[in-house]
Amino acid sequence: MQPASDTKHHKLIHCTLGKYSFNLIQRDEHGVSNGTTLWLGGQILCAYLLSVKLGGARVIEFGSGTGLTALCLAQLGCTVVATDLPWVIDKCLAQNIASNSHAPGTVLVRQLDWTVPPTRWLWDHPTIIASPEHIPETEQRLATPFSLIVSADTIYSADLISPLLRSIHAVVHAAGSSSSRFPTVLICLERRDPLLVDQALKEATDAWGLTVTRVPATKIAKAVEKTLKWDRSEWEGVEIYKLVTRLNKQ
Repeated sequence: MQPASDTKHHKLIHCTLGKYSFNLIQRDEHGVSNGTTLWLGGQILCAYLLSVKLGGARVIEFGSGTGLTALCLAQLGCTVVATDLPWVIDKCLAQNIASNSHAPGTVLVRQLDWTVPPTRWLWDHPTIIASPEHIPETEQRLATPFSLIVSADTIYSADLISPLLRSIHAVVHAAGSSSSRFPTVLICLERRDPLLVDQALKEATDAWGLTVTRVPATKIAKAVEKTLKWDRSEWEGVEIYKLVTRLNKQ
């Protein structure tokens, strides 16, 4: 598999990560939506996730895009809730999940708009978690907790930092309220705008009470070499951060 920056013009991408292969459609919308094409952070996050033991984990992904990360997690036996906005789901996500469905785990696709306050989320709807058009009469609680939250290539706009972190914080604490452990969060990003990235990480700590730790580059490099066979220069600037609530005992 080539780095995503080299395949933006391809409508169909054959993705191979180690022993797993997927055929993904993508839509280059010329800036209309960043979520309908594959991005480098998602590729690197997949390589890293394939290097750790996650069998049986229940995972929610924010900004699933083409669905590559969710599909990789399903191959590891995870139950994944892949979320994004409706036009991303319609243009590529739903079709990619449906056409690559042979896996030990499962992927459920759900609409989730980060700008909708978590008190207005739907946990019992078959296709929607958060939408401005669908508001529950009373606040709903998450019945089955998640053990892992993942997101890649979602730190790119200052206006979306707070909505994303608020959403992550809500799922962390909703899961923790019904489980003995709070879920871990993994965020993969490209450091294109250092000030924006630093702002996001600072807000995660100061405003949302999350302890932020960078995953060592050596660990990522080892996973990328094993899974993608890429030179370090091909993914320069990609970083993975682990976020845990300060209440977590781990």
